[in-house]
Amino acid sequence: MGIEEFLHSITEARTIDLAPPYFVGMPHHPRHPPFPYGWSTAHGDSSVGGTSTAADSTALGGHVGTHVDALGHFSFNGKLFGGVDAIGCQSYLTGLSEHHVDMIDPIFRQVVQLDVAASEGLDVLSPTSSWMQTAWSELPSGPESRREQAMWSSSAPAGRSTGTRRNGSSMTCSARGINRGAACWLSARNVIAGGSDTIAFEFMPAPSMPVHVHLLQESRVHFLEVLNLEALAASRVSEFVFAAAPLRIRGGTGSPMRPGVLAPH
Repeated sequence: MGIEEFLHSITEARTIDLAPPYFVGMPHHPRHPPFPYGWSTAHGDSSVGGTSTAADSTALGGHVGTHVDALGHFSFNGKLFGGVDAIGCQSYLTGLSEHHVDMIDPIFRQVVQLDVAASEGLDVLSPTSSWMQTAWSELPSGPESRREQAMWSSSAPAGRSTGTRRNGSSMTCSARGINRGAACWLSARNVIAGGSDTIAFEFMPAPSMPVHVHLLQESRVHFLEVLNLEALAASRVSEFVFAAAPLRIRGGTGSPMRPGVLAPH
């Protein structure tokens, strides 16, 4: 395919934004900071020849809003993925020296949507691996040959809603999501990443975070949290092109992202 045909195919595709907006008071996990925003300069503060400018300032937690978890986000028995010593490669000043978010390449992949809730005729659920299998079996093209290339967007480990309880500006530690059995089901299919519309991807409360440990520490599978999947689920499209990139935060355990997909009309 030539560049003109390639560009034409892109412009003909439907674009779906998967990121909700950031705003003061937005929900966030209680272990992570809120989203602060303010102006550093307002129009009218100064003017040269009738021209003035406005500018703002924000601070972003690596796990606030739509974001991706780096492999170094979780350890088990003192080890990161591949047996890397977690304490030996971390610093309060410089972050991680191994498995940090700057090591995640931009993602441009074919993605498979598993609308688990729809496959069960429900809006919100807490899935098991068998439900994941049901959603997989209902895909029209059965992408067996493309498993290693697929990044998975599960538009409902928690249904087509977050399935969380909000308390003021904080997100409580109670959320629907996948369990370890479902996580093992995904990793067995060689996925490179997953995503959901919940704050924690896995079923909460889960003090030992078994899904995070299995995917990040045992299986080298990244995942995105707090995706806006309403429009994607409503489109009823099962396969599409996904594009997103983390900020290049050297040493970071996670990064905000603004992902989107290109889907057929």
